[in-house]
Amino acid sequence: MTQAFVQEQVALLSSKNAKVGCAAMSTLLEVSCETDMAYPHMGEFFALLESENSYLRVRGMFLLAANARWDANNLISERFGRIALLISDKKPIVARQCIKALTEIAEWKPGLRETIALALQNADFSFYADSMRPLLEQDRERLLGALAVK
Repeated sequence: MTQAFVQEQVALLSSKNAKVGCAAMSTLLEVSCETDMAYPHMGEFFALLESENSYLRVRGMFLLAANARWDANNLISERFGRIALLISDKKPIVARQCIKALTEIAEWKPGLRETIALALQNADFSFYADSMRPLLEQDRERLLGALAVK
């Protein structure tokens, strides 16, 4: 595994071909579990959170969470406000995936647990369809419960 390979995978995250982008994310998630080679690309992962494309926002969120273990520069803490916006993303699936990813962030960044809990408590799910709102509320309660245990 080389830094050039990691850079190539980061570039593929935004591919118009969904299979290519998803495969790149999967590869980078594997890399991130084993090494900090993807960590230098945190800025690019944060940039994905700004995308109009909901798939790219989710990819960015998952990669940020996977690299929380390597975050010696506290980039996640410094930019948590941007991450928290995804809890109430316009797309409910993005919000659900964000809450899921926050579980991993809380594991690796225990100093953020209170901040995560507060963001969850303040999240507004009222604008979601009746079919999605209960699922988001369950996700929130599940994570709040897990945060309280630790």
